[in-house]
Amino acid sequence: MYAIGVNPWVWASPVDDEALAELIPRIAAFGFDAVELPIEQPGDWDPVRTRDLLAAHGLAAAGVCAVTPPGRDLVNAAPAVVESTVAYLMGCVASAAAVGAGCVGGPVYASVGRTWRMSPTARAACYKDFRRALEPVAERAGECGVSIGVEALNRYETSVVNTIEQTVELIDGLPPSVGIMIDTYHMNIEESDPYAALAVAGPHIKHVQVSGTNRGAPGADHFDWPRFLTVLRDTGYQGAICIESFTAENETIATAAAIWRPLAPSQDRLATDGLRYLREILG
Repeated sequence: MYAIGVNPWVWASPVDDEALAELIPRIAAFGFDAVELPIEQPGDWDPVRTRDLLAAHGLAAAGVCAVTPPGRDLVNAAPAVVESTVAYLMGCVASAAAVGAGCVGGPVYASVGRTWRMSPTARAACYKDFRRALEPVAERAGECGVSIGVEALNRYETSVVNTIEQTVELIDGLPPSVGIMIDTYHMNIEESDPYAALAVAGPHIKHVQVSGTNRGAPGADHFDWPRFLTVLRDTGYQGAICIESFTAENETIATAAAIWRPLAPSQDRLATDGLRYLREILG
């Protein structure tokens, strides 16, 4: 059975040492197996302290989430921006290795919300620029035993990659440490058949994020979760499945994720209802 994790963004942003000290014991008490750890700004949480806190509560570090606000871009950006983004991603890899997380995942190509039109020629050039910029990060990740999971976002959040097919093209030629991070929320919007797309992603999957189609709890939506999990199992993926949603209490993250209304009776219920539903399907 898959380990099931949750992202502390369900309750708090930024996820810093103070937030983790309060949330990790609660997450363990709810019955989760793992925690996904976002890094909004370098130094938000101390990797050694976090590693020890997770271990004390019997939780694993499921992955590190790279966060790309304005100014973090590897494509269609000034050299200084690309350089600083590479440095940020190197720091994410180091934190993942220190805390024992196997993957750094996210939309590591461009800042969320940044969109522009591209001809086929311009898109090919964009993808080439991405591969060139990410290569040193991929090499460092491989040396550290960490993978990079590239996440496709929906059309309203990026124009670089929206589908699994595009993501496979984007990472083609990069080292084996680079693969795909699945996010069911975006797949539900962009894939005509998310289950077939998941099968295509299969050999490349490094990490899996799940949420309801409305960003709420898995199971409180129209997604065919039994089918999804059957296809996921058939891919051979053996990592964690992590619930990712967001709190509306933080204005910045609520605006970025378009959380305009409560998605569950409480954030605790969002997490625990999703956990209970996934456990039921997984047996």
